[in-house]
Amino acid sequence: MLSQRDYYKSIYKTYGDSIALFNVAYIEDKFLYNTKEAVLIYSKIAQDYSTHPNLEYIDERLSEIKIDVNNLLKENNFNLRFNDALTLLNTFQLDSARNVLENIVVSRKSRMYETVNSLI
Repeated sequence: MLSQRDYYKSIYKTYGDSIALFNVAYIEDKFLYNTKEAVLIYSKIAQDYSTHPNLEYIDERLSEIKIDVNNLLKENNFNLRFNDALTLLNTFQLDSARNVLENIVVSRKSRMYETVNSLI
């Protein structure tokens, strides 16, 4: 995959071919799992090539990545707050632990819903 990516990069650098640039982003995204680089390239294409044939895909993919990042941030925030509550419980600071747990937002569909509520 690296050789293909490099091939498309060279085409883009030589000819300014936006399709080749898209191929670089797609390879970074789907095969090399380098989302950071893919986002940078997708964003460049969206900004510089307003009539690009893959613009709809690019917009959808950027939106998906944004949703994934937001979900990871929410999950990380939950984990941090839950660990804070457990630390407080382990040091017998029960009122403080309850306060932290009561301020954690957990969906009823989440497997952690019962755990958080039973700890409260």
